[in-house]
Amino acid sequence: MPAFRGQLPADDLDAVIGYVMSLPGSSPASANAAPPIGTQSPGKALFFDAVRMGGCSRCHELDKRGSRVAPEIKNIPADLRAIDAKHTVTVVPAGEAPFPGLIWEQSEKRVRVYDLSSPLPVLRTFAGGAVKVTPGSTWQHRDAVAGYTDVELQEIARYLQSAIAR
Repeated sequence: MPAFRGQLPADDLDAVIGYVMSLPGSSPASANAAPPIGTQSPGKALFFDAVRMGGCSRCHELDKRGSRVAPEIKNIPADLRAIDAKHTVTVVPAGEAPFPGLIWEQSEKRVRVYDLSSPLPVLRTFAGGAVKVTPGSTWQHRDAVAGYTDVELQEIARYLQSAIAR
């Protein structure tokens, strides 16, 4: 397999290495044989973790990486579980069960909304009259970060505070 140094940014290469090392049969001893190629903080690694289904970057974009599902990150609370979900809505498509979502586009002709009912947000499109959207939902940010430990959430918060301060 050809070398990827120079073909992928260091952070992406670290994510690939982390993923490969998480596969069954990978040897943790060999993973520690060489230092990581990139130089990322623990919080940054956790934020962009491609292996963890609950990685922050599945909904948040930072430094032109990740997904722009959620609004731009501006204020970081001390506890990331406490992030206000005021931008969420309840979406009721005709003939379907309601689900929590984030509006991407809304007009008379079309409604595009990220469905937050699955681990990875899915962008769904509906005809304008085929869906009812109401402010607020049962979705909470604490549910999205439930897979992180307190220490991991503190590392992510430190990384976000330094990234936003730049």
